[in-house]
Amino acid sequence: MLYLLLEVAGQQYAVEASRVVEVLPLVQVTVIPRAPTEVAGIFSYRGRPVPLIDLRRLNLRRPARPKFSTRIILVDDHGPDETGQLLGILAERVTEITRRAPGEFVDTGFANPATPYLGGVVTTPGGLVQRLDVLQLLPPATREMLFAPA
Repeated sequence: MLYLLLEVAGQQYAVEASRVVEVLPLVQVTVIPRAPTEVAGIFSYRGRPVPLIDLRRLNLRRPARPKFSTRIILVDDHGPDETGQLLGILAERVTEITRRAPGEFVDTGFANPATPYLGGVVTTPGGLVQRLDVLQLLPPATREMLFAPA
């Protein structure tokens, strides 16, 4: 299986490439007043407004740094009713892909209810890479706010 590799504050993560619609450069983002900390705002993708989550804010409560390799990962985030929803994920050092069998990611032995989106890890020559489940990324209240019916 293919995974897109990204970084958040020096830690490497892997996202299933099958969930990735497109990797975009940084674009203009409209801030959503009083949104949860992890919500960087919304941006336009082919005329459609898409919510943007900042992984660094989600994990560390500090915004992503606008590096040359900082990108928006546009993912297919199916809703509870299996409707297709797009979600942008802002991440640093989005530079490569890797091929791994899902079984290569082993349990960390640590379960944090505040981070259900973090999965198993695989050891690489560059260190640990942790699997990131984009379907578990948003807390239920944030998901409801961002994808509320019009």
